[in-house]
Amino acid sequence: MSYADAVRQVRPLAAVRRYWWLIALTAAAVLFSALGASLAQTPAYRATANVLVPGSAAHGREAELRAIHSRAVRDEVAAKFGSAPAVSAAPQGSSDVISISVETRDKRSSAIAANAYAQVYLDRRSDQSAHEIGTARAHGPVRPHTVRSVLLALLAGLALGTAVATGVDFRRGRAEGRDEYRQAPRRREPERVRARPAAEEAPDREEPSGPKVAVVGLVPSVARWQNGAEPALLPRDEPNSPAAEAYRALRATIEAAGRADPFRSLVVTSQRDGSGTTTVAANLAAVMARAGQHVVLVDGDLRRPAAHALFGLADDAGFISVLRGDAPLSRALQEVPGEPRLQVLPSGPPPDDPLEAMTPERTLEVLTALLVQAEAVVVDTPNALDHAETAILAGQADGVLLVATSGEDASRAAALFEEVGTPLLGMVLNRVQGHDAESINGPGHVSAAETDRFRIG
Repeated sequence: MSYADAVRQVRPLAAVRRYWWLIALTAAAVLFSALGASLAQTPAYRATANVLVPGSAAHGREAELRAIHSRAVRDEVAAKFGSAPAVSAAPQGSSDVISISVETRDKRSSAIAANAYAQVYLDRRSDQSAHEIGTARAHGPVRPHTVRSVLLALLAGLALGTAVATGVDFRRGRAEGRDEYRQAPRRREPERVRARPAAEEAPDREEPSGPKVAVVGLVPSVARWQNGAEPALLPRDEPNSPAAEAYRALRATIEAAGRADPFRSLVVTSQRDGSGTTTVAANLAAVMARAGQHVVLVDGDLRRPAAHALFGLADDAGFISVLRGDAPLSRALQEVPGEPRLQVLPSGPPPDDPLEAMTPERTLEVLTALLVQAEAVVVDTPNALDHAETAILAGQADGVLLVATSGEDASRAAALFEEVGTPLLGMVLNRVQGHDAESINGPGHVSAAETDRFRIG
């Protein structure tokens, strides 16, 4: 089970079945807390006296209500009753009846206070037609509402318990998925990708020392790029050029190497700047997309991003934005015009410290989320020797392509990946000139002589 599968398998119903006891404990804790708070409250009783005031509905009742709430009435009630509890007065619909209500902690005193307010109000009126309708009787207790509080607390406790159980289940699934992903066996060269052996070798020839890396692709130099022209997306702009054919051959080689277990995530890097990793990564992603795969190209060079410019895309939100949580993945991903199966995740605004946001855990989460919706992910990265973020990205990928130029000694980068245990798929020789470019025998094949001449070691 992959990390993404573990995350997707978190469902509330499954969490309820797995952590029913946690939900029950949470609900019980909330219920008993509400019950205790309700029982700790002193009961309140309410008594209401109804007063008939003829003509009040027609001439306005605001003056009558102000009179009941006046300080003079309250002082007279206090003199007769000994205290003046808070009073509320309100008309009964459109009738001439006004209700005078008082709440106290004692049932009997609330009725006495309500009657006192009604009597004082009536005594102070010059109109003798107004009179009290019946005697106030206390009702209640009106607070606390113990039954209602307990029912609401039960519902809230169940909802809170379900949320807690779902969160616990999510964290468990995420941890298990990450552990299984990291413990899965990694591909190691040369078991998966091997260069063809030379037809004839001298029996006394010494084997080169150091790591042996297969040359999996030769990309011819493009003449107009040497004259200062901007690199192009060859499968789209020059589909019949030798360089475009070289990228198709590289895709075929990778596909053949991963026939039993496909390489779904590839990191493209180099030993030094200027080797053309962005051009290789972009064109490889394009030929993979044109072959029928849904591919995402990630610009992992957070210091000097370039992939967005190659496709003419914006860079206001990207990989760093998703890592930091500043933007969702759906907003940062961009479609490539004319390439329906290719999406680009730009680098985003350059951060002060790329390593601060690019932790292995967060990087794994983002790459896994990409693999949930895409069939392959190609990550363009800066050179491996000077930038630690390349090692972080490579540690989460299925394979690494090392880009070098003809005659370049890339043994230090190869040794680095061998030392940290990152699977090195092979080396792509970029900008091969002259007769070196004729070493391409067809899709997926590099001549034995060229492989031996460029082998790292």
